[in-house]
Amino acid sequence: MLNTFPWTHPAEMINPSLRSPRQHPRCSFTIAKSREHALAEATTCQMDSLCIFTDGSGYQDMVGAAATTLPQGGDLASEHRHHCLGPLHTHTVFEGEILGAILALDIIRGSQRTTNVTVLLDNQAAIRSLQQRQPRPGQYLVEEFHARLDTLLKRNPHLNIRICWVPGHEGNKGNEFS
Repeated sequence: MLNTFPWTHPAEMINPSLRSPRQHPRCSFTIAKSREHALAEATTCQMDSLCIFTDGSGYQDMVGAAATTLPQGGDLASEHRHHCLGPLHTHTVFEGEILGAILALDIIRGSQRTTNVTVLLDNQAAIRSLQQRQPRPGQYLVEEFHARLDTLLKRNPHLNIRICWVPGHEGNKGNEFS
């Protein structure tokens, strides 16, 4: 196929056997039943844990991602990571969303005394992809997320990480910074 259709190069290789069905996720995943519940959770998480807002987007024909923390009651971001994946004709915004979660893990790694962390994503498909780990496009980033998560949890086994959905473009300060 690749010789017949040379414009498909480079093709992403998708591994059909990612993990054992008995393997359990090393963090919790939550998608609220409504936008209102998700916004309320995003507001309350800042009181009891480190909250990291992430986002992936396409801008000026490029795909990138960012992860940002907000101090409790603060208006300015205290930690920020960003990365450009590359052009939109090569990468997708979905990949940017997963990269945002990877950037959140980098922030967590640098937070020494943190025990409870909530990572807020505005893309439900990205959350499901991180949770289910089924073969699909962009799986190389999902696997990178889980490899980094495993390393992080080996270093700090008492770390509790929740990944939650937050609606985008709702005026939430953390989501607007990322």
